[in-house]
Formats: sequence, structure tokens, C-alpha cells
Amino acid sequence: AGNSGYRYELTDLGEYTPLTKSLINSEKIKVGDLFNFDGHISMLVGIDDNNFYVAESLNTLGGLVVMKYPKSTVNKTFHHVVLMDELYKVDGSLTDMWY
Repeated sequence: AGNSGYRYELTDLGEYTPLTKSLINSEKIKVGDLFNFDGHISMLVGIDDNNFYVAESLNTLGGLVVMKYPKSTVNKTFHHVVLMDELYKVDGSLTDMWY
């Protein structure tokens, strides 16, 4: 997830932005963005009208899984998002689902 000097952040790929209700509803969050909570990083791999689909790996989940988080409560699990627009803006094939 990058070479972070931050013990609990786990990425140096972009700026950590608080995951607020306003940001969640702004449509600025896109597939490929990174969600974070202390010591954990995950990737957003799908979006629909009501949910975010997040690829993450934790021992308690049994390895790599895609979890569905309602937009209305996702910020109770994840505290920050790293918006990856700068990395993906030239991709041209970005879609709302990667899995």
C-alpha cells in the first residue's frame, strides 16, 4: 500500500480525507479510491446507488473478500478515504464495478 512513514495509515499514495456524510453524498468518491481506518487499508471496487463494495483482507474475514457497506453507514467503519483521481484520471476505462 505504499511506503508510509505513518504507523497507522498504510499508504503514501495520496492525502487522507475524512470520510464525512457530505463527501459520501458528493459523488467524488470513485472506484479505485482507498478506504482506511487505523491500521487497515482497502480498495473501493464497486459502487451502486446505495452501497460501496470494498475489497479488503483481514484474518477475521478469512482472507481477501469484497464486502458491501451501505453508503449511509460506511463512515462508521472507515474513517478516511484517499481519492485516487490523479492516478486514474488518464485510465479512460474506469467503471462503477471492478469485480
